Amino acid sequence: MGAWGPGIFSSDTALDVRETYVEKLKMGASDEEALTYVTSKLSDYLEDEEDAIDFWLCLSSILFDYGRLTDDIKDKALQIIEKGDEFRWESYDLKKRAKALAELKAKLLSKQPERKTVKALKPVECKFKPGDVLLYRLQSEECRQKAYGDWYFYILIDEVAVFDTRIEGLGDKYPIICIKYSDHELKSLSELDGCEFVRTQGNRLNEHRIQLYRDGYRDFIKQVKYLGNYEFKRPENVYDEQVFIMRPAREIDGVICQYLDAK
Repeated sequence: MGAWGPGIFSSDTALDVRETYVEKLKMGASDEEALTYVTSKLSDYLEDEEDAIDFWLCLSSILFDYGRLTDDIKDKALQIIEKGDEFRWESYDLKKRAKALAELKAKLLSKQPERKTVKALKPVECKFKPGDVLLYRLQSEECRQKAYGDWYFYILIDEVAVFDTRIEGLGDKYPIICIKYSDHELKSLSELDGCEFVRTQGNRLNEHRIQLYRDGYRDFIKQVKYLGNYEFKRPENVYDEQVFIMRPAREIDGVICQYLDAK
């Protein structure tokens, strides 16, 4: 993929190796599983001479930092360092590259630090299910000052889907929602069928679904009131029922206000 500088981590390959390996540890993989995963997932890099150099040097450095450097990868990196890679660099980069390789060699030959514990991330589990109805009131002071600031907004859970915003494959689950509104509090959930949808793109009926995700999601959970489960009616002239926009949960007020301001 090419390097932009002579440093050990100054290449797309190196950054990809570091991110892939560390994220796998954060998903709870064992040392062996994480190492096998990164060498398998990024095996294409090993087919290119320059990418392979960046791959093994970066991997050896990362493993050392986390107290997980194996003898075979240490030896592989040291062999690369001893052989050198002057062919890759312009004359003005040779001294900087030699310094970077010498520092890595000294690091790999020093005493490895104790194995660093990596706390495994837990996937977000949406506590709602399709058909759940949640009462929501506008939170931002700016929105609450508008003519509809004291209206009642009903969050309708259309489905729950995996949407990884932190680490690919972690399995974070967030709701895909619809929003209806009323200028008074509804007495029963059946009244929802007479309320209008907040639409995400003007008045196009098919665009009324919103995939919520991480930013502000915890606050959103605290701000809503569960009302029950109800099979609400969807728009009849939807040409693509899979259409939805993606918004962080903290932007719900903005989506609502943008729609109502345009009416």
